[in-house]
Amino acid sequence: MKFKYKSITAMVCLLTIVSCRKFVEVDIPQNELIKSTVFESSKTANAAQLLIYTQMAGEGLSYNYFSFYPGLLSDELVDFTAQNSTIELYTNGVLRNNLAVTETWQVMYKMIFEANAVVEGIDASINLTQDVKKQIKGEALFSRAFLYFYLVNYFGDVPLITNTRYKENATSPRTASDKIYSAILADLLEARNLLNENYVGADGLSISTERLRPNKSAATALLARVNLYLKNYGKAIEYSTEVISNEIYHIEPNLDAVFLKNSPEAIWQLSNGNTFNTFEGLNYILYSYPYYAALSPLLVDAFSANDLRRNQWLGTYTEGTDTFYFPFKYKVQYSPDVTEYVMVLRLAEQYLIRSEAKANLNDISGANQDLNTIRNRAGIPDTLIRTQSALIDAMLKERQRELFTEWGHRWFDLKRTGRIDAVMSKVTPYKGGSWQVYKVLMPIPQDEIIKNIKLTQNNGY
Repeated sequence: MKFKYKSITAMVCLLTIVSCRKFVEVDIPQNELIKSTVFESSKTANAAQLLIYTQMAGEGLSYNYFSFYPGLLSDELVDFTAQNSTIELYTNGVLRNNLAVTETWQVMYKMIFEANAVVEGIDASINLTQDVKKQIKGEALFSRAFLYFYLVNYFGDVPLITNTRYKENATSPRTASDKIYSAILADLLEARNLLNENYVGADGLSISTERLRPNKSAATALLARVNLYLKNYGKAIEYSTEVISNEIYHIEPNLDAVFLKNSPEAIWQLSNGNTFNTFEGLNYILYSYPYYAALSPLLVDAFSANDLRRNQWLGTYTEGTDTFYFPFKYKVQYSPDVTEYVMVLRLAEQYLIRSEAKANLNDISGANQDLNTIRNRAGIPDTLIRTQSALIDAMLKERQRELFTEWGHRWFDLKRTGRIDAVMSKVTPYKGGSWQVYKVLMPIPQDEIIKNIKLTQNNGY
């Protein structure tokens, strides 16, 4: 990996951070951010952090790398792009030089570099108030943890980069996954202590109704997820309960309103700010023959006829004798009025996290109660399951129906629960490929291995 930046462009809205975009450009020397300039004022310091969110939403990051690609890898989507890189993802035949995989690696490390620059700049700043420094550093640590969570789940062992010394980092070896997870937990715990309880505006201080900058609850929600992945079930229950108990969040009863901006279910959202509300709505909603993707019949068949999500979150487009299903969580394809934000973290996941953790600790009643909160919102009656294994199976099926095409949940759920080999050995042939267990991890991009002789390739590639 090699990072060279000659300028940093940060997008800031001076009235609200969603209704407009302002560009603040700060020139820097070839290999180093001018920390004394960028972090001289609250305005530019906030802008440096807001740039990361702008890239996540405004450049399609949330759609491509965290929704579309893992949806193709799993049993959620059918590819209609006719592009080699996505065909390889869809058929689980990814090669070492796959462009989509290479871009995923490079873009995430680019943003990690930016988060590291913010942390270093905040620590070195003598001009910012302590309240501003705490909020911005907390957000940078949260962002870094969030990005490493996806890197480690895509690639396994990856280089752990926590500074901006690019010459040193260019020859960093891979770090063991357990150490990556330890770093993620450390960042999130520090972020949790630094971040504001409330949501804040562009200045990092004023209380905002917009849920676009991570707060303490966002860090807590991600801690719940990470601890579930690590099988720290008691901690997963502790953190998810804290979020669920926060009175500013509740399960939105109307399925059509879940993904609206500032939904009461939203823990953290992103704003695209363009004439289309989200890349998810732009690319998933079908008014013609699919040109990106459609929902897999395997996913469609997972919904019962009485599941309200089947009617309200699955759209259809018919052309001749062909009917295509598409994700319809986001209802807006084009509109000058921003009514939807990209949902990153939401309360429904926290109930499912707590349900799964309770089930694994053999709290059958508590697990059922949380699971039924999600089922009942979808018009499905309570479960009658009384055995641990059957309840965990039902919970994973509920995650498939509730969280489809959101941030890679299905692909990662199959991996972390040890079910991926059994499922994909049937799904991959259906998609026209062949499955081998090593494909649970993506290849380390060949270009990165050429640039960094200390990088090694994942087995099988």
